Amino acid sequence: MRVNILKKLLVLCSAALILIQLTGCTNPQLVMYEGTAKYGSGHPEQALATLDPLLNEQSHQTYPLFQLNDAYVQLTLGNYIKSADLMQKGLKSLEVELGTMTTITDLFGSEGSMHYRGFQHEHVMACYYMGLSYFLAGDYSNAEKGFRQAIEQDIKKADNLTNTYCSVNFFLGETYLRLKEYDNATVAFTNCTKLNPKFDLAMYKLAYVLNKQGRKDEATDAYTKYKAMVAPESLLPIDGSGSYLFMVIDAGYGPYLKPDPITGGFSSYEPAMYFERTVSVTVNNKSNNSVISDNLYDRSKEEANAVGDITKKAASLAVKKAASMIPIIGAFVGNTDADLRKWNLLPGDIHVAYVPVEKGLYDVNLQLKNTEGENLVNFEQSYYYLPADVEGANKVIYVRSIFQKHNQNPAFLEIK
Repeated sequence: MRVNILKKLLVLCSAALILIQLTGCTNPQLVMYEGTAKYGSGHPEQALATLDPLLNEQSHQTYPLFQLNDAYVQLTLGNYIKSADLMQKGLKSLEVELGTMTTITDLFGSEGSMHYRGFQHEHVMACYYMGLSYFLAGDYSNAEKGFRQAIEQDIKKADNLTNTYCSVNFFLGETYLRLKEYDNATVAFTNCTKLNPKFDLAMYKLAYVLNKQGRKDEATDAYTKYKAMVAPESLLPIDGSGSYLFMVIDAGYGPYLKPDPITGGFSSYEPAMYFERTVSVTVNNKSNNSVISDNLYDRSKEEANAVGDITKKAASLAVKKAASMIPIIGAFVGNTDADLRKWNLLPGDIHVAYVPVEKGLYDVNLQLKNTEGENLVNFEQSYYYLPADVEGANKVIYVRSIFQKHNQNPAFLEIK
């Protein structure tokens, strides 16, 4: 049954590609969908070749998504500096001030033809991936700026919630560890443990950095909490001795937009259906489960600007309906269909794995599993010569779960 569903998924992706290609792909937005379909069917290099020309479409209303999708594929392929640069440019495109005539055109045009301004979690994730890309490239100063910017973006939340992304705080803490700013690292890891109390690695990192500062009582308290969260054989030493394989894994896909069944002009978040729910990292024939630091659907639900979006769309609908009553003008007013454009390459879950092994290079197998704990053979990935090193010097390996990913070879995840 589940195999048949996976086969249907691949058939749908292939059908989408064929349909788009038959249309001639003259519409840049259709080209974007072709590129993301290639990515989803396991061909990131082909996806990049399709998406790259869209970076010349600066006047297109969906241009920020062209930049962000390209940046994400660059990240997947290990081109970290290019990814960071495009994430930053995409963020600027989302926030650029529009001229008066453009604003008026957006007000009268259809929802899908408005200049794309993104959603709150997309702004935060653009900053997060900018910071992560710099981090992976070893540029910790710019990584800090990216993660700090993500926190600054994360301010429009329901019930006055701010700074709600555990992943942002976790990698900000990792950045400060490498910059030897231990007080700041303590704050970041503390925030992370509050945001996700089940994230045992964040509690361990908090204990480690407190111990490093000589704050023994606080370190002991944090380490005691950490010990209660993991099996005895999996405990990491509080002094950070030993060496580790450090991985961050994006799995599944983030929320999508659903039209309102009554108005048709509004849209709401819905969780995407994806199979890969847990990740097991096998090194030296020993499996280690990752931990989810964030779920993107949960973060998107907290956005207070959803109310603002509905208000703006209601105003746009009112203007269109009023204008449609005026002869001549009404003929030029766009429809009120919901704008369903979205940064669809975003993951559903962000996983982190921290595997204790001797310093060296390792062959690593990633097994992704569904909610029943069954292995998803079509999502399995193998990598070679991945580095494990001591605390603070260990490279972070970024991996994306992709259905039937192709071109899996040692160079695919080259550390750059």
